[in-house]
Amino acid sequence: MFAAVRFRNAFPFSGNLLQQQEKWEGTKRYNCTFVKGEKGKYQLVVSEKGWNNLKLKIKIITRKTTPATFDERIHKLKELHRGWLGYYRIASISGKLKDMDGWIRNRLRYCIWQNWKKPERKRKNFIRLGVDQEHAFAWSRTRKGGWAVA
Repeated sequence: MFAAVRFRNAFPFSGNLLQQQEKWEGTKRYNCTFVKGEKGKYQLVVSEKGWNNLKLKIKIITRKTTPATFDERIHKLKELHRGWLGYYRIASISGKLKDMDGWIRNRLRYCIWQNWKKPERKRKNFIRLGVDQEHAFAWSRTRKGGWAVA
């Protein structure tokens, strides 16, 4: 009961959403815009500039040349994720975040692949992860780049 009242008072939408958007143009609290979504309803979405900023920060954290352990990278990504979700909590972002999640996981796998460096170390780590010896040997000595393997 109280949470609903507090939420309504925090974001007073009275009347047409387009009129509210015109009122907000001067304040710009969030880096969001109103877009006409499914069934003619308007929704808040994160602007392209906001997505690009997030992607740039993720790229900096998950660079293969950054001297950080895997746990440090995960910790920094959690901090970034927590802050970003807190800031854009009222926008519709779940679909794009699912796509970005796959991209982040691929970048982290690429960082692990680069840390293993030598083919023999890659083979031993694959065997530790439960891959049979034939596949481990083949995958550790592949000519494909790290991004294709990850």
